[in-house]
Amino acid sequence: MLRSISKCVVNLSIIISLFFIGCKKEIKQVQITKPAQKSVEQIPEISGLYFGYLKNVSFEDGSYFASIVIVEHQVKNNEHRQKSVVKFADSLEVLELPNEYFVVVKGKNPEQFLIDTSAKIVMQTLSRDASGNYKSNENIDRIKLNKLFASKEARRFSQIPFSFSFLHNTILSIEEKYIP
Repeated sequence: MLRSISKCVVNLSIIISLFFIGCKKEIKQVQITKPAQKSVEQIPEISGLYFGYLKNVSFEDGSYFASIVIVEHQVKNNEHRQKSVVKFADSLEVLELPNEYFVVVKGKNPEQFLIDTSAKIVMQTLSRDASGNYKSNENIDRIKLNKLFASKEARRFSQIPFSFSFLHNTILSIEEKYIP
């Protein structure tokens, strides 16, 4: 029995010594890299009156947001009076009009802007009166506008131009522009 205990102690000491030999104290430098953050395109600050197309209205985190494709216009100068192609940065569509204006639909994707809690929203073709004529200058709130863009009518309204009043990238007013 003493012999088996001594054999066990020897075996145990060999195992422990092998364990310590295998687990040398080595210091390895490990470089931890953080995953690269996706670059977020910064939208320049917008303030003032703009025209564009309202593509969607959404409700996120207690706020309403409008997805808008902004339309710009520019007057041709003397160099561009002849038939010429003028390149506009990041433009989806450029229309050359006979009255010396270019109309530019900026960007391939709509840009999303916060709708202010007290934003004035005026619709021209939302509903009709008893005789079938559109009720012009109909005021609605953000909730009704959101419901409108969740309905079948959204497609029709995404093709109608609107004017937008901005202050520091926040929409203060939205007005549908009636085209007969």
